[in-house]
Amino acid sequence: DFLHVQDVADAFVALLRSDVSGAVNIASGRAVSIKEMVGRIAEVVGRPATIEWGALPAPEDDPPVLVADVKRLTDTVGWRPRYDLDSGLKQTIEWWRNEIDNRHGDRDAHL
Repeated sequence: DFLHVQDVADAFVALLRSDVSGAVNIASGRAVSIKEMVGRIAEVVGRPATIEWGALPAPEDDPPVLVADVKRLTDTVGWRPRYDLDSGLKQTIEWWRNEIDNRHGDRDAHL
């Protein structure tokens, strides 16, 4: 369950402005596997993924799927994320490319 950092901040603001009390999950409410996430990142940066999947076994107590229940956040607070996974990845990768350019002046050598 991945969520863009700006959406996390916006969700906190929405909660602070609401009358909701108690625990509220801040998340997308959509399960995304690490394998899918790595594949999408590789696609956005234009490089094939070179991960050897299954090289290490998953710990026995790891849940196969982990996704938050966001019903209180969406239904009670009325908050929805602005970024979908693809647009969030593109924006994040572009931000990091700009950061690297600003620090090193050579984006292609680093990302």
